[in-house]
Amino acid sequence: MSGVTDLPFRQLAFRFGAGLVVTEMVASRELVFNAAESWTRLKGAGLTPHMVQLAGREAKWLAEAAVIAEANGVKAG
Repeated sequence: MSGVTDLPFRQLAFRFGAGLVVTEMVASRELVFNAAESWTRLKGAGLTPHMVQLAGREAKWLAEAAVIAEANGVKAG
């Protein structure tokens, strides 16, 4: 839910008992190219497990974004 499930919302839901919170869609190609908005959406701020939704249609960008996400605290599933 882009624009709704931002970090403050996820932190609040987690604090009130949500067992799992998931980021907004993170555009894989934009994350690879360091777009600020993608990095903002990727932040987990210590929430565990840290789940991220990667969006895209090209396997190359999705794979690279997955590596970046894992390097930034996202657990590979």
